[in-house]
Amino acid sequence: MQHVMRLMMLLAVMIIQNQALAGQFCGPQSAIGRWVPDHFMTPMSNQRAEFGRACQAHDACYGYLGVNKDVCDAQFAQHLRLECDWAFRDWQDEPSRMACLMAASVYVANVRQFGDPYFAGSQQGAMMRLWMHRQIQQAANVPLPVTRGDVHAR
Repeated sequence: MQHVMRLMMLLAVMIIQNQALAGQFCGPQSAIGRWVPDHFMTPMSNQRAEFGRACQAHDACYGYLGVNKDVCDAQFAQHLRLECDWAFRDWQDEPSRMACLMAASVYVANVRQFGDPYFAGSQQGAMMRLWMHRQIQQAANVPLPVTRGDVHAR
């Protein structure tokens, strides 16, 4: 029990520490997004995991028309784990790596639980982009009327 309490305290300290690095790529574009850091650091290491890259890739996946949300979320989880493994790869960084993996699992759990409206919005945006693309294609295929002043009409 004491081990869990220490881990929770460490996680709280890291969240407060990461507050200054929060919110450009990870988290919703709302007030709560300011609490979601793009980087993960601990006081025990001078390394940091770049969660922002995984968040950008996850957002792009959500915006791919017809993709399965679970596939995007699974790729997100794997990307975060790889970021933790890469940032904290030395043996002395093992406690930081474990804390990073715990933070990554919190990110993934929240995305799985609360990400449905963001996924739906991204899919709707993808549908709109496809519709606009088709409209532009149709407009490009319509021949323009030749007018008397058109120098290219011969």
